Amino acid sequence: MQNKHHELDYSHMSMIARLPPNAPAKWIVVYQAAKVVEGAGDMTLWGAYSNDALSWTKSKPLPIEKKKVRVTEAK
Repeated sequence: MQNKHHELDYSHMSMIARLPPNAPAKWIVVYQAAKVVEGAGDMTLWGAYSNDALSWTKSKPLPIEKKKVRVTEAK
């Protein structure tokens, strides 16, 4: 996906969901994206919002805290 707002060579796994009645929008679409490939260090979730599921806000990275993961060997 490339446009005048950002360049992403990889994006997939989009999901659309209706938001609860008290949310600032009625719909959200979320997908994962990276500048190069899946699993790259810059991979993040992006989202856009809509009130009619026809016109959408510009997508932007979602502010999700990254957690550190400790990998251990199986015994």
